[in-house]
Amino acid sequence: MPGAVHEALVSLFREHPSLGVDLARSMGHVVPTDPDSSVLSTSENLSQGALELRPDAIVVVGPSGAERLVIVVEVQLAWNARKRSSWPLYEAAARARYGCPTLLLVVAPDASVARRAAKPIPFGNGGSVRPLVLSPAHVRAITDQQEAARDPALAVLSAIMHLKGPPEIAARAVIAAEYGLLQVPRSRRLLYSDVLESELTAVAWAVMEAIVSEPGYEWRSEFALKHREEGRAEGRAEGRAEGARSLLVVLLTSRFGELPVRVTDRLSRASLPELERWTVRVLSSPNLQAVFSDDASPDA
Repeated sequence: MPGAVHEALVSLFREHPSLGVDLARSMGHVVPTDPDSSVLSTSENLSQGALELRPDAIVVVGPSGAERLVIVVEVQLAWNARKRSSWPLYEAAARARYGCPTLLLVVAPDASVARRAAKPIPFGNGGSVRPLVLSPAHVRAITDQQEAARDPALAVLSAIMHLKGPPEIAARAVIAAEYGLLQVPRSRRLLYSDVLESELTAVAWAVMEAIVSEPGYEWRSEFALKHREEGRAEGRAEGRAEGARSLLVVLLTSRFGELPVRVTDRLSRASLPELERWTVRVLSSPNLQAVFSDDASPDA
């Protein structure tokens, strides 16, 4: 079953068909550029009778009845040798339906999958089908937030393609994409944000949190705002715990005298609920041991 990354990439090309055109052109493919050429996403069903053919997305360049080019988009996250048997069928079915040149664009965020997908698919009489494969090497990492705001779809694609790359590049690309997503309807924004945040490596996460925690960082993306609020909440909780700890030390010292090191160590590691529970017990407990009677012993 396709996962969230697959869903997000397919959504990008279906909802932003010009993305496929721009990428194909940037990779050297000739795409009609006359001002009358329109770009739209259409049905992904190319089935022929009992033969079911459903590529991930179809981008049509040109008006209905006078199509200039059809781009069949396939998202390939992991290697599947059987897909190479169906890809030529997609091209042939698209050519038969629209009567114009076709292009198979394979989107492969994993570089090793991209290399295997790019190999020609042999046909008879020396012919072959050669997919146009989009790998991380073909997508520049967008790390500037203003640039991401101008083209959110490309920024999200850039971030997804670089999620498993160098941590700092991945982190900055995700931050930029999150900012660009402020221009996108919330229903789609959540899908893309969830993918970016859930698929980021642990090291890149740490880098990203360090970046948005820098003094003077301007909180502009939803991620950054959420991170700041979580940090404030953690700070408020820690402040309450520190106050409760100080109060408990005063009460214990006034009732039982100087505290042993094992008790002060225990208090320094305690959570806010533990500190509050022990504070309630101080006045009614005959000794230190009784204060901690229902918890791990301070001797531990």
